Amino acid sequence: MILIDTSIWIEYFQKKPTVDVSAVDLLIEERSAATCLPIKAEVLSGEMTTQTRSVVTLALNALESIDPNWNSDDIWNQITQLSIESRKRKIGLPGIVDRMILISAKLANAQIWTLDKKMKQLAPIVPVTLF
Repeated sequence: MILIDTSIWIEYFQKKPTVDVSAVDLLIEERSAATCLPIKAEVLSGEMTTQTRSVVTLALNALESIDPNWNSDDIWNQITQLSIESRKRKIGLPGIVDRMILISAKLANAQIWTLDKKMKQLAPIVPVTLF
């Protein structure tokens, strides 16, 4: 399973992507693409027409969702611990949404596909394998 990060979706939905995102279609076709609520929220918070928002919502809802139980204290402890570990390693304080995404990937044993530099630095700490 591959958790496709917001940075990839932004490129994917561009008319002229600046990076090769052709693997997205293959992952979807193979039912290997996943999402989670924080990614959906980030993507759908972007500026887009009502029609585009409908298409994007349908596309994201068709993917497997790998959300953990966001009401679990254990999940929030892991999210908090990730910020502590990142500061120890001088990476700086990662945003809470990035930490939620990484923890989602970890708990689902999924790889993560991202263009985000900080997420790439954090992935080995979690640990999560990069795609």
